[in-house]
Amino acid sequence: MADVELGIKVDSSGAEAGSRRVGTALRDMGGSAERAQQSVLKLENAIRAVVASAVVRTIIDYADTWKLLESRIRLVTQSTAEMLAVQTRLFQSAQATRTSFESTVALYTRLARAADALGLSQNEMLDITETISKSMRIGGATAAEASAALIQLSQSFIKGKITGDEFRSIVEQAPNLLEAVAKGVRKPLVEIVKLGLAGE
Repeated sequence: MADVELGIKVDSSGAEAGSRRVGTALRDMGGSAERAQQSVLKLENAIRAVVASAVVRTIIDYADTWKLLESRIRLVTQSTAEMLAVQTRLFQSAQATRTSFESTVALYTRLARAADALGLSQNEMLDITETISKSMRIGGATAAEASAALIQLSQSFIKGKITGDEFRSIVEQAPNLLEAVAKGVRKPLVEIVKLGLAGE
């Protein structure tokens, strides 16, 4: 048998070009992925900055409100120790009754301004404030309703009487409070309603 030689020539230039194109495409994809990742990181950093700014603003607002309420309590107390004790008790009361601290302080400070005329001690004022706040909670008033009713009631304490509008607001937003007043003064609820509507 005769030996046969077979010659095969492979042209790899097309494969090399294809390989280069695949390599370029992969590098481009890697670059795109890296750019996308950098964009996501920039977005994350921007979101963090916005959230941090909002948190700082909220903390500043809370601190400002706290200082304002502290000043209001200071006006109706005799010493720093007394102010801190009242502030602590009012804060605990607001937390326990789920009413706003601001409206609880407003009720107490307005009641305190009328304390001499009403003949009330500090402990009695704190007890009345907490009882009124509890009445709001038991009556199922929302925080906004309780706050509005407490402000109306506290305004009536300063004036020494309740106007028809204040009375209607309290009746609508805190009917349990009206029942508590009737029990407290030992008068029928109907008579309290008549007096309230007459502004007495």
